[in-house]
Amino acid sequence: RQNYEVEEILSDFGKEGYELVNVITEPILDDKYENNGEFLRTFFLKKERIWKKQIICYKNAMNVHNKRIVIFGGTSGIGLATTSMLSEMNAKHIYSISRNPEKSLLSSSNIELVKMDVLDESKLVSFFEKVGHYDILINAATGGERAIGPFMKMNLEGYRNSFKKLWGYTNSVRYGLQNLSQNGCVVLVSGSPARKCKPGQIALASVGGAVEAFSKSI
Repeated sequence: RQNYEVEEILSDFGKEGYELVNVITEPILDDKYENNGEFLRTFFLKKERIWKKQIICYKNAMNVHNKRIVIFGGTSGIGLATTSMLSEMNAKHIYSISRNPEKSLLSSSNIELVKMDVLDESKLVSFFEKVGHYDILINAATGGERAIGPFMKMNLEGYRNSFKKLWGYTNSVRYGLQNLSQNGCVVLVSGSPARKCKPGQIALASVGGAVEAFSKSI
């Protein structure tokens, strides 16, 4: 019943080589079959032929019923967990966007998989024009490759490419705000290295810090 954040789940099991495959969120009902805002969330993780299941309990304070939601990076990792959770919370329609949506196991009726690169500005413009009015914008897309390792041995092109995550975030906010509901919200996923950098994570920390500075400034 530990209330792990999704990122901590991925961090804990990622160290052991596990990959997040699916997330199922279920409401906890009382004796009158009513939900008081508590949910059970089950994480399914896999490493080769080994599966793990982690169950947590959390209390939800957000009502997304009848909300239209756009999620970039919505078919893997934190984005996948977010898409699954919001789907189970009865969001009206979720656009789950990634470069390879065909790999996703998402199949709920309120989820629409969209193939797109967040760095492609012209496609972003066309996408938001097609979506029209919506309520929530979430971006958890990495933008591409990320550099890991000691800075003095790091390929500087790889370090620069890590900032594609920031450019993807700025693109989605710039073109996505125009149709966002006046009472809507924007969620940009940073990461723990931005606050507490471990050895070899200087690129992740730099990008995460830039994302957080952008979020505060916007």
